[in-house]
Amino acid sequence: MVLYSSGRGGSGNMSAKQYPPMTAADLATPTLKTPYYSTGRGGSGNMARNNDAAEARLRQDLDEISFRPLTGLIHSGRGGAGNVVNAEDLALAELPVLPSHGASPRRHSTEMLEKAKAFLRL
Repeated sequence: MVLYSSGRGGSGNMSAKQYPPMTAADLATPTLKTPYYSTGRGGSGNMARNNDAAEARLRQDLDEISFRPLTGLIHSGRGGAGNVVNAEDLALAELPVLPSHGASPRRHSTEMLEKAKAFLRL
């Protein structure tokens, strides 16, 4: 059984679908049967003759996505300047871990108020 979601989220958008068991035939790579095949994203310059089935199959396969280290500005969220951070600053930041239970929210808000006053020199 596979769960899939539709829409923007929420449990009301989750459904289950039962798939039949997979066989070896389901996993076999199909051979190209057309006289021409596409070797890229589109355009007539990316069309090649299907003279060699093995070469055609290799040219159809996608390269593995390589990892790129984060550098420069990173955008997250839905937009806005508050969702842009510098990758180098993010890597050097030591983010505090706050307890999720037993902490007094009042104490934290008081500390934030004092920090804001000190920053604004009030």
